[in-house]
Amino acid sequence: MRKPRTTKEQQTQHVIKEEKPISDKYSVKYNSKTQLRLDEKDSFVLGVAGTKIYSVKWDAEDKYIACACENGTVRIFNVKKRQLSYQIYSLVKNIPFLYVKWRPQAQQFKTRNIFVTGNTKGEVQHWHMTSGKCLGTMKEDNTDIYCINYNQDATKLAVCGLNPIIRIHDEELRVVDVRLGVEQTQPPGHNNRVYCVKFHPQNPNMLISGGWDYRVLFWDISQKKPQANQIYGPLICGDGIDMRETFDGQQLLTASWTQEKQLYFSS
Repeated sequence: MRKPRTTKEQQTQHVIKEEKPISDKYSVKYNSKTQLRLDEKDSFVLGVAGTKIYSVKWDAEDKYIACACENGTVRIFNVKKRQLSYQIYSLVKNIPFLYVKWRPQAQQFKTRNIFVTGNTKGEVQHWHMTSGKCLGTMKEDNTDIYCINYNQDATKLAVCGLNPIIRIHDEELRVVDVRLGVEQTQPPGHNNRVYCVKFHPQNPNMLISGGWDYRVLFWDISQKKPQANQIYGPLICGDGIDMRETFDGQQLLTASWTQEKQLYFSS
């Protein structure tokens, strides 16, 4: 684990007191073809022109939104105040952050306001929002990281990216416990970049992944291989897998980067 570095620029610019980046040049528009309803009084735009955002996440209290940006910053907005409150800088200048994820507020962790990021150097980094400090860096190779996901009790952290290998980290020890896709298995693992990975909400031994090979895989973590019940069709290019409980079981929703059949439902 690399010891984090803190620069004077990070210390002086971490807490934003003046900037209120609500743009008057953009507006939230209602699409009549959807069931989305917007209240004009509660609709507003945060951000500034020229800052490209790859990933956004609400915190557990729906107070803050963290944005992973191309320019090597994580911009954190206070939604109630409608302003930019914190700005985190990459330890290496201008290294893009591709993904951001808040750590669940599990009982075993005393420190709050922790989030993790993935960047274009293959680094998974833990950050403390209010101090702006990097608490640690985990890295295996120089590959883009596209998605990070915690299990239900926040003890494990799954990471995927340009390399078709899925890594599962121990959150407390900050080491890799399991690597999925390294060995030749039947059924085989992914053969292209993996854009999304999710822990099953009820089965801690199951992981769901999807990416650029038109397959959604259900991994048996203990066996380190996918199960036979795969889904063929979705071309996933982003955080495009979700699961919810229904009265008769679970329902899986996947997005697809295609001209047709962009949403897949599976029970």
